[in-house]
Parts: sequence; C-alpha cells; structure tokens
Amino acid sequence: ARAYLTQSQQRQPIWWKQRNGILVFVEAQVLEAEGKLPEALESYREVVRLPNVGEDCRQCADFYVGRLYDRMDQPDSALAAYDRAIHSTVLTQPSGARLALGPTLRRVGELYEAKGDQERARDYYSQFVALWRDADSEFQPSVQEIKSRLAKLSAEPGR
Repeated sequence: ARAYLTQSQQRQPIWWKQRNGILVFVEAQVLEAEGKLPEALESYREVVRLPNVGEDCRQCADFYVGRLYDRMDQPDSALAAYDRAIHSTVLTQPSGARLALGPTLRRVGELYEAKGDQERARDYYSQFVALWRDADSEFQPSVQEIKSRLAKLSAEPGR
C-alpha cells in the first residue's frame, strides 16, 4: 500500500500538492495497513479539519476512528466515535458509511455487552438484526448469531 501511495504521489504531483481530507484519508488507510495505529488515528482525525471533506467524510472518518480505538483497546473512546458515526445527521450516507454501519452496530452491541450494559447491547444488536435481516445468505450466520445473543440477553434474570 505504501509503495502504491508513493508511486501515485510521484506520478500525480499536482493532485497531491495541496493537502486535503481525501488525501489524508488515503494516507491514514496506508498507516493503518502498516500497523501504525496511533499515526493512522491522528490522520483520520485530521481528515475532518481539511478542505474537500464535508460532513460525509467526517462520518466515514468516525467509523475508522472508532475501529482504531477498538483495536487499541480503548472501548470508551471507540464507543464515542462509533456513536458520532451512527448518529450522524447526514441525510445521504456515503457508500463507506453504508458498508460500515452493520458491522459497527454489531461491534457496539458487543462492546456494551462486554461492559455489562445489557440494555444498550440489546438495542444495538436489534438495530443490527433489523438492518441485515434481508442481507445475502453469506451474512445470515452473523445475523443468526446476534439473534441468539439477543435471546440470551433477554432471558437473563432481572433484564
């Protein structure tokens, strides 16, 4: 990924000359692929402060910020970023957000379940199931797994 990015920067120097949100987003993805999570996190956070971004990119960046905090074992920060992404006021979701929403709802449910917050876990699991109930057959095992978790959470005493 780094070699491809460097090659693109060399072959299209005018396009890369002015730093903007889209370019920083690409750089962040490369840093993440290289395992440089703190640097990638800073780049994703920078995305929203640069030109050529807008609210759509902020939402996408928040999905990535949440994922990086999650990978860095910072669940509270991950939940905050995921919450911003999920509850964005953007009326038309960019394609990246549409792809990330289902897995994010599931992951947020898992994080709340791990924290012992069964009510929020059930809420996010339910949203995931509703969103993916008609997903392709290859994704249905994931939906069934979350349905089972929902049933278990609902059956626990005092819940």
